[in-house]
Amino acid sequence: MSKQCIVPECNNKVKALGLCNKHWIRQWRYGSTSIVKGTGSKKSLISIPWVHRGYRYYWLNGKSIPEHRLLMEKKLGRKLHVDEVVHHIDGDTLNNNIDNLELIQRDAHTSKHLKKIFKCSVCGKLNNGKFSNGMCGRHAQQYRKGKLIWPL
Repeated sequence: MSKQCIVPECNNKVKALGLCNKHWIRQWRYGSTSIVKGTGSKKSLISIPWVHRGYRYYWLNGKSIPEHRLLMEKKLGRKLHVDEVVHHIDGDTLNNNIDNLELIQRDAHTSKHLKKIFKCSVCGKLNNGKFSNGMCGRHAQQYRKGKLIWPL
């Protein structure tokens, strides 16, 4: 006798973790076996948030949208422009309190995150610019060309 799904009122056969295929996929994709029924495509039926790469997402009109962008658009009363980025002031990407969010230009946001100081693994030079494989630009370029000679 095969086991039945542990979700109430579901009589399908178990695939994994006590869940049928349908509920297992929902659990894996969205973190919950339940969905809120609506209209439109399958993706627009989902209203349960999930976390991906440290950011909370929602389905909205068949598209996934990060919660922090959704909240900023609601605050501004308009869609965000392509070059606008919502920055988390405290660095916690799950803290989507509107007081923790600021709207800045993409280039300013990149500069804000590149202000960290790095030390080149070859020469020891401190640099806050672009680094590749833990090396400053000069040594990274030599490495790519196969001409890097490591100091002894």
